Amino acid sequence: MLEITKTLSPELVEEIILLSDKDRETDDAVLQATAENYDMGITPLDALRAMLAAQNLPKRNLCELLHTLSKEQIIELTAMMWLGRGDSPEIWGKPIGEAFALLCDEARAKSDLHDIDYLMGKPLKAYLEAAMRIEADGIVPG
Repeated sequence: MLEITKTLSPELVEEIILLSDKDRETDDAVLQATAENYDMGITPLDALRAMLAAQNLPKRNLCELLHTLSKEQIIELTAMMWLGRGDSPEIWGKPIGEAFALLCDEARAKSDLHDIDYLMGKPLKAYLEAAMRIEADGIVPG
């Protein structure tokens, strides 16, 4: 799949996947720890402060990385995420190169100042891994 991108290297996508995974793991661990600490007499306000501090660590790393990307890299990352999400019927059954180009055009048309916030709210690991499983010369499943 990454052979058809122009600006995303396999190493960069792997790093985004890793940071996205850490972000999700931290969210789960913080929720569990907050529930356990609440039972131990810690005030809800203290638990909330701890939760927010812990949650921001991996998010900050992922967010910082995304902010280093060029506009074209953000567009390709968004298109790749959409491809992995698989909910674009207009690309089903098309060759991967054509489908990816269509999704890049759509991402470019929808691009705005909130692209990184949009990506931060998505399960990037799952979507990017699904996109990477599609063969570079394959057809988009539908």
